Amino acid sequence: MAVVACASMVRAQTSPPDLAYRTIETAHFKVTFPRELEPLGRVAAVSAERAFSVLRDSFLPPPAGPIELLVTDHSDLSNGSAGIFPANRIIVWVQPPLEGLALSHYDDWLDLVIMHELAHIFTSIAQAHWEQP
Repeated sequence: MAVVACASMVRAQTSPPDLAYRTIETAHFKVTFPRELEPLGRVAAVSAERAFSVLRDSFLPPPAGPIELLVTDHSDLSNGSAGIFPANRIIVWVQPPLEGLALSHYDDWLDLVIMHELAHIFTSIAQAHWEQP
């Protein structure tokens, strides 16, 4: 029963594949978003590059190649996820935070979520680098 519930939760949080998506490329990111979120996707791209610069100065080595960033609003979450397999990938669900929750106290909550998820990418890469013989 728990497996079915988890599967339906994951399915509810993914972006529908039949939407018109746009992708913009920056120095370190491929930012993909539904067409109607283009202004927010462009803000996320700037935020991601800013976060990359901050983290690059703190961690060695930085991730190689472009990092995929999906910006979507197909969930009721103000959250994100990140992973390095099969590619360096971040998903940010951009529903504005609900009043009273911790994220609602930040004007730059999108910056905060992107920085947080990108830190996962950097630390995973650093950990893999240091664990090699």
